[in-house]
Amino acid sequence: MVIRLLVAVIALLFIVYVLLREKTHDKQLCIISYWYVALLFSLYPLVFSPIQGYYAMGIFKFRIWAAMTACLILYSLFIFISDKRTFSISSKLDIAMIVFASLVTISFLLSGNKLSSLTGFSGWYTGLLFLYGLVLVYFIISRNDTIDNRFIWIIEISAIIIFAIGTLHRFYIDPIGIMKTLSPNECIRFLSTIGQATWYSSYLCLVFPIGLYAFISFDDKRNMIVSTIFLITSACTLVTQNSDSAYISMFVIIVSFLVYAMYKSGKCLMRLGISFMIMSCSIILIGLIERFGLIPIVSLDVLSINLATGIIPVIGVVTGLILVFLNVDPKIYEKLHSKLPIICTTTLIIFIAIAIIVGIKLISISANDVYFETSKDWGNGRGLIWLRTLQMYKDLPLVNKLLGVGPGCFNDHISNYTELILANAHSEWLTAIIEYGIIGGFSYLAIFIIALIEGIKMIKKEAHADFSINMGIIVFACTLGYIVHNAFNYQQCISTPMIITLIGIAHQSFLNMHPS
Repeated sequence: MVIRLLVAVIALLFIVYVLLREKTHDKQLCIISYWYVALLFSLYPLVFSPIQGYYAMGIFKFRIWAAMTACLILYSLFIFISDKRTFSISSKLDIAMIVFASLVTISFLLSGNKLSSLTGFSGWYTGLLFLYGLVLVYFIISRNDTIDNRFIWIIEISAIIIFAIGTLHRFYIDPIGIMKTLSPNECIRFLSTIGQATWYSSYLCLVFPIGLYAFISFDDKRNMIVSTIFLITSACTLVTQNSDSAYISMFVIIVSFLVYAMYKSGKCLMRLGISFMIMSCSIILIGLIERFGLIPIVSLDVLSINLATGIIPVIGVVTGLILVFLNVDPKIYEKLHSKLPIICTTTLIIFIAIAIIVGIKLISISANDVYFETSKDWGNGRGLIWLRTLQMYKDLPLVNKLLGVGPGCFNDHISNYTELILANAHSEWLTAIIEYGIIGGFSYLAIFIIALIEGIKMIKKEAHADFSINMGIIVFACTLGYIVHNAFNYQQCISTPMIITLIGIAHQSFLNMHPS
């Protein structure tokens, strides 16, 4: 694998040099950063392994990411050295990244298995090199890349293709021929060109806020068509992808946009209502197909089936109609706007209360209370993993409790507590505490918390200015969705590089608004 990566990196570097040699170094950095981001969100999630098999996809995806990232880092390093540039730390987020990189380095030095800690568990490869790559990409992108409408289009069109294939896979329709070598059980846990279903759900929750933002914010007809198709495919794949983590994450994303639209404008709120109706009607269509067996479908969890065939999409349609009705006449919105804080608070309390009650009821019926039992199966089977992880952490020496056992070394230690082969704790934040220690784990989480704070500040700032793209709500919703989703899932080489890259792009926008 190392030889193949080296060949790919050298080839990419040569291509980049030939294409950019006539440009100034500053222009070169901007162009290569933009290409990197464009490829990361378009071609990268679309390409899939020519080698068939359930485990082949993760390895293939990592090789692609590693080659792209090495090319970006090495070319940027070449420019920095040749120009004798100095590196400056200009914000709290920069400091958080440096602190995190330093702490994981210490964790690596404390690890008992240096090779495993350097590269990560086989098939996942989230070791020290991966983490260094994330940090370096953040610094490069946050200094050289900006988002524009083309970037939004790239994400939407790529996601539409991926979501359409993922939905078709659930109905035993395989346009790319990737499922033919998978067992029936693997077909349930494998989707589209992403691979593992939980990797897929993480990608869904990461890009969904971007498409939803485009629908409620942009006015041109082409965008409305693309964004509408994006919402339809997102909704269809949401209730067929079969990962329960996605439902919680999508809920907090939608609540975030509801609050944003209430304060932004009547037009945004009405568009959000229309988006609710579009997505809910798409879910109802999937529910009808499932209920009447119109097309054969893989064996989904009862929770997914109940969400598609139950009352949730009906509530979505009704909520959408109410939001549209309240904003058809601008005078109605103006009257309501004076009492907006009270209305927002009341509406959110009612909305969240209904969603929680209905959600708990659905989960309880669907899984025979498996989510809320105090037994080892609590959390839909995650309870046993979390219990063993906490036992392992309790037994660690103090230095490892504080500074970790080493990136990618979770399996080396959990194997003493269970016969299961586990690369992680099925929770990114719990895994971070084990691998990076309580200090390193919280420093990692701090990166995302600072990104949320910057997002809120940008939303407030952009409320009083004219910006073509509101990076505040995008980075806030994407980051919050990622935090919630990965509380029940794990770090991997698709969504984690994407969210760090988005944080980097948003940080540049934040610095432009707050030069001090």
